[in-house]
Order: sequence, then structure tokens, then C-alpha cells
Amino acid sequence: MKIAASIFLIFFSAIHLSAQKGRVDMIAGAELAFPTGNFSKVYQPGGSALMKWLLTGKSGDQGSFSMGFYSFNIKDDVLNPGFDFSSRYTIIPVLFGYRRYINHFYSETQAGTGIYTIKVAALGQKEQRTDANFTWAQSFGFIWPHLDVSVRYQQGNLKDAGVNKLTMIGVNASYRISFFKNSKSIK
Repeated sequence: MKIAASIFLIFFSAIHLSAQKGRVDMIAGAELAFPTGNFSKVYQPGGSALMKWLLTGKSGDQGSFSMGFYSFNIKDDVLNPGFDFSSRYTIIPVLFGYRRYINHFYSETQAGTGIYTIKVAALGQKEQRTDANFTWAQSFGFIWPHLDVSVRYQQGNLKDAGVNKLTMIGVNASYRISFFKNSKSIK
């Protein structure tokens, strides 16, 4: 978490230093996430809260920094009836990216790290394991004054339990607030 806080401080400092020349957007929203691949065989669709900061350059394109919190519960049909067992998987992606606009539509590529935590409870015992690994995402979206709607694919590269990729597709709706509006506006 110290790494994420350091990254945030560096990004926030860059925003502050360039605020006189550009526009800074803060985006807050929610995402419905659908596991894909082997991840979808065990875990139900989940949800996320997310925050994103966008720094606008002279061309109107934006650099991004985002953090989220995803939570997925185990599917009921994976559990054995009468067996005391539960599992939850959480993901905290910390990603940097680049957003390119074509009118109100955009494509955003992001890369960074994901903090992956699995919690398991069985027969009165609880276990938890956390790993941080490379994570990337590709989003396609639409923005109209303050509304940002997107669909994104995210993949985390894991090294445990024979699972090497954890993938999901997310559908996002967010609200955008702009600060320091001195640069080119979104078309």
C-alpha cells in the first residue's frame, strides 16, 4: 500500500505542477465486473468503486492514474451443501494510462500493478493470501459533459495455484469533475 500511496503522491504532484497549463479531471464511479476464463467458473460477477485522475495535454489527449476496489464472492454451485465454506476475492488495481479521444468516444490503455487477495473460511478456520502482480486494462468509452460510460477488459498476471491470468470485463458509469480548465476541451 506504501507503493500505491507513493505513486499517488508523484502523480498528484505532476498534476499540481502542470495545472497552470492543462485541465485536470477527477472521475468517481462504480463498475459491474464479470469474471472471464477460469475465474468465471468459481466466482460470481462483482462490483467496484473507482477513482481516476486525468491530466489533459495540449493535444486534448489525457494521461491517467486510477485505483479501484473489486470484490467477488464464490459461486453457490461451487459449494458443497452442508459444508461450512466461503471465499471472497478482492482486487485493487493501481494503473497508469493514456486516453485518446475521437469526438466524445475514447480508447484508454492502462498498465500497473494489482493487489490480489483471496480470503477463505472453512470449518471455523480463516486464511488469507495477498499478492501484487502486473495488471493491464483496455477501455472503450463515451463521455458527455460529466458522464463517463465505458466497457473495459482487465487482466492480472498471477503466479499462484496454477492460475496464470485473472481476467474480467467491466461495465462502468462515472461522474467527471474538471479542475484548472485552461486547456483544449473534449470535443
